Parts: sequence; structure tokens; C-alpha cells
Amino acid sequence: MIGVCEQGVCWAGFDLDGAVMRARFSNAEFTQDMRLKSEGLPLALYGTDFQMKVWRELLKIPTGQTMSYKNIAQKIGHPKAHRAVGTAVGANPVSVHIPCHRVLPAAGGIGKYLWGREKKAALLKRENIMLT
Repeated sequence: MIGVCEQGVCWAGFDLDGAVMRARFSNAEFTQDMRLKSEGLPLALYGTDFQMKVWRELLKIPTGQTMSYKNIAQKIGHPKAHRAVGTAVGANPVSVHIPCHRVLPAAGGIGKYLWGREKKAALLKRENIMLT
């Protein structure tokens, strides 16, 4: 589902309740066809300064690579804030565009994902990322 507001794409994710999304983004138009409404539009991101730092860092993770929550915390200058990074990653409103699925726990495993671990594993597999 994709949500487009005056400023650009404010939501891009998988199957979530449309009524919940319409309440959260009351000025957005929603559609299931992501290509129809989002092509060439800027991202309209709204979040705290910390969230914005995390989301910008996620954009730097190349396709086919991963990074840990701990690494991201270090890169944004908050080395002990790996849990807060996890919360910010989970709040990413445009996960189709900002690749939060590429963030994994430093201790190993797949970690959490708003749309379920199976979906995250499928996205990682699609990028030839092997989990240990």
C-alpha cells in the first residue's frame, strides 16, 4: 500500500489496515498499486531528528549488504543507542524505499520486521543475503 500526500510519498509498505493508515495520514491518498502513484515523487518523511538520522543511514546500505543496529548507532554518533535505532527502524514509514530489512541484530539472526520475519527473510533472499 502506498500513501501520497502533497509533499510526496508519506507511506509505502505492505499490507496494513487501510483505515489505520488513513487515520495516521489523513491528507494522503492510498492505493495498492505502488508504481501508479509513487514513481518520481519525493519522500515526505516526518519523524524526530534521531529517526531521520537513522533513516538516512539506512539509505546508505547497498543492495545485497546488511548492517547491525549497533553499527548504525555508531555511524550516527550514538554508540549506545542500538535499541533506539531498532525502534526508529521499526517506525520507518516508507520501508519499500528505505531498506529497513537490511538491518540485522549484531548477535545474529534475522531480528524483527513489521510485516513478519518471513517477509524479511524473503526480501533478504531476493538480494542474495545469506543468514547465518
